[in-house]
Amino acid sequence: MNKVVKAASLAASVLLVACSGSPEKPEQQASNVPYDNRPDWVKLPIVEDGLASTQCVAKKGSSSIMQAKATALARAEIARQIEVKATALDKTYQRLTEASVGDSFGSSFESVSKTVANQNLSGTRAVKAEYVLGIDGQPEYCVMVTMSPSLTKDLFNDLLKEANANVNAQNEAILYEEFKAFKAHNELDELTAE
Repeated sequence: MNKVVKAASLAASVLLVACSGSPEKPEQQASNVPYDNRPDWVKLPIVEDGLASTQCVAKKGSSSIMQAKATALARAEIARQIEVKATALDKTYQRLTEASVGDSFGSSFESVSKTVANQNLSGTRAVKAEYVLGIDGQPEYCVMVTMSPSLTKDLFNDLLKEANANVNAQNEAILYEEFKAFKAHNELDELTAE
């Protein structure tokens, strides 16, 4: 009987050791993934019919230095957005001119986008700034920079002018929608199908 008790004790010990060394369940592993509890204006900056970017920097040094750095990064991101939108605008413009009766040619929107972007970036402004906890739990200083809808429209008009794009009012409206949010694909497809 003593051997049976010892054997049972040994089996229980082996079972406990085996259970304690088992890998974590998937739901336990998922809880180790950092949770992004930053505010929405940081994760997904939006300004209707305009451009927006939020950039964060690690909390180091004075707040004025952190604000200047985050603002510069946000403005650089808006410039990048303008270049991406100009690339899409270029493709849409080419499709519109090919679909119309007479082709009109202009300079590439891509080639003039940097010049026009630099001229218009002075109209951007920081609209929100505060300390937030980053994904890693460390404090960050975040700044949201926007370009207002009226300045976005001016930017679009400047791109048309600099690219020497000759478009009618309907095509200009389609191009502007494309520039704002890449939403004009359906309208463009309908226009080119006619």
